[in-house]
Amino acid sequence: MGHSGLLVGLDLGTTVCKALLLGTDLRPLAAAARPLELSTLSGTEIEQDAEEWWRCAVLAVREVLAQSGCDPRDVRGIGVSSQGISFVPVGARVVPLRRAFSWLDTRAAAQRDLVQDTLGERRVFAVTGKRCSAAYVLPKLLWLREHEPRTWGRTRRILMPLEFLHARLTGEAVTDHSMASGTMLYDITRRQWSPEILDTFDLDRGLLPEIRQGHEAAGVLRPAAAEALGLPPGVPVAIGGQDQKVAALGAGINPDRCTVSLGTAMAINQQCDRPVIDPEMRIPCFVDILPRRWTLEGSAVCCSILDWARRTFAPGVEWDELNHRVEEAAGLQNPPMMLPFFSGSSAPFFDPQARGTLTGIDLATTPAQVIRSVYEGIACLIRANVEVMEEISRPVGELRIFGGGAKSDPWCRIIADTVRRPVSVLATSESASVGAAVLAGVAGGVFSDPEDAFRHLSVRTSYEPRPQWAARGDEGYAKFRSLTARLLGQAESRRAP
Repeated sequence: MGHSGLLVGLDLGTTVCKALLLGTDLRPLAAAARPLELSTLSGTEIEQDAEEWWRCAVLAVREVLAQSGCDPRDVRGIGVSSQGISFVPVGARVVPLRRAFSWLDTRAAAQRDLVQDTLGERRVFAVTGKRCSAAYVLPKLLWLREHEPRTWGRTRRILMPLEFLHARLTGEAVTDHSMASGTMLYDITRRQWSPEILDTFDLDRGLLPEIRQGHEAAGVLRPAAAEALGLPPGVPVAIGGQDQKVAALGAGINPDRCTVSLGTAMAINQQCDRPVIDPEMRIPCFVDILPRRWTLEGSAVCCSILDWARRTFAPGVEWDELNHRVEEAAGLQNPPMMLPFFSGSSAPFFDPQARGTLTGIDLATTPAQVIRSVYEGIACLIRANVEVMEEISRPVGELRIFGGGAKSDPWCRIIADTVRRPVSVLATSESASVGAAVLAGVAGGVFSDPEDAFRHLSVRTSYEPRPQWAARGDEGYAKFRSLTARLLGQAESRRAP
């Protein structure tokens, strides 16, 4: 079947690799997914097979081509969205020397402390926009050098999943600024690998990939990769970027519209025209996928909390029925309050020792009220991030929500009422794959720039804040801030309504 033009969006996540085949109007034509395994060696040691990144990408692309029946010769470009921070050391010919370190791996706690003691956390934050964390690349590189010296001695490059895929697709192991700015090795103001950090810890700049803009072509599909994927050689491959930033692009982020991902993690992104360094270090700053833009990003564990709540309080109840019950629970008395800090709290409170809290329950509390308390707790966390963003950057006009949680009407309404901002949801929830396809379209000459593609994004549903719910939303948020202040040791002077 012929087609005027096709785009392929690859989304290499933490536990799944997805491929989406779209027309040049960004209309999805076929989708496929392949699971990715994590190897959990201990509570802090979590690894992944880098070769599986490539195998799953190949299988997913071949499947969407077969599903669609389209002519592979119509593909105008490929784009990649990738999990960030994970990395694999490679030797000659881009051969992995060990399993990749997952971004979930936090074994490098001692090396994180070394970074903090050597430079000071405020200096690290001023340069990189990040607090010191064992999850970032820098501490784990120091761990690798200390604990696996033979592997370190054979290492020629350090590649995150994005660069690893590009090395296989095009032969060029290049990255973009959104990926680099999440490593704790990158100067977000100078937009380059940080000479200060590399020199301080005696790290060779040659280990790190070249950085370019995400919409540029990493190269073209080389013959071996083209044969593996079932595509003709020579197809342009856009560099792409870190999955949350690419997904925000695919959702139509702009300076007035924040995007909110409701997936395994909640991530709220605000686009800025300058690097914004919060003097209180409440929210990290990244370089955006677009030129001359930066991004403030608050994140937290999200839908995994909902899965736990459903298993525990409403086993066997389908989500449609559960959401109906959540709507009905809105009028019940004595609603419980949930602090969604099941894996520590991040922006804007940052307490790695924090744990989730469910309070205000009594013998009349229903399972639906508990589920609703998760929705409301995450909505309050979004509002807390929005308040910091508006304090240090600019006003937030609208929230654009995507991910699995965007399918829940009551949750989207709760967010609109709690944050008191309009909420919109796109017709497709696969924003990372769409964003990757947008970048592919620029590299392939379909779009003049990434924002040129926004005219093709279609909103499925919009939610306006309901005036009659404003008082309840403010009351719930005040309780959330008060409870957070007591349990996390936050200053009572933090802003609350």
